[in-house]
Amino acid sequence: MQINVNLEEMDKWQITNELRKILSYLDPITAHEIAKELRQEFPSIEELQERIKKINE
Repeated sequence: MQINVNLEEMDKWQITNELRKILSYLDPITAHEIAKELRQEFPSIEELQERIKKINE
């Protein structure tokens, strides 16, 4: 499965909703593990956006 989403141009709530939608396609255990890893790596949505911006530069 491949999903293309431009998180850099979304606001905090759009990103949150998009991530929830993506995780909903997965089985609950996998989704939970991925969500846990995302929370550890990116404590806030703003940090995730900053990392994306740096990658895209």
